[in-house]
Amino acid sequence: MGFILLGSAASNIGALPHLPRFYFGNATGPVILVLGSILVPLTEEVLFRGIIQTALNGNATSIPKLRPLVGTLVAASMFAVSHAVGFAITHNSAAVIFDIVSAFAFGLINGIWYERTNDLRGCVLAHVAGNFLTNVP
Repeated sequence: MGFILLGSAASNIGALPHLPRFYFGNATGPVILVLGSILVPLTEEVLFRGIIQTALNGNATSIPKLRPLVGTLVAASMFAVSHAVGFAITHNSAAVIFDIVSAFAFGLINGIWYERTNDLRGCVLAHVAGNFLTNVP
């Protein structure tokens, strides 16, 4: 869970200029840029799409046609909530709701992409690009 919180905070660093120091210690801009733009997207996509969505697609329901839908929706929901945890530290409830909705939409799009291609590379690339644009000053 701590890794998810770190990932959430790092991926939102551009939107969270006043994160508590315990998230990154004495990390400087380039370190945060690498963490938030490369390592976090890679690990989040492996976790949410590669592990959670894949596991749920195989076991989510007794109705085989619904498994991809359930797995994709649950993984996108977990992705959204994990991002809201880091965002809720310094923002009001309206901003947190917006972050949940936007993270859910992004997770849903990446989940559908992964479901259709069975390849994480496109998901990781989209996530890296999104986080890089968010993290660059």
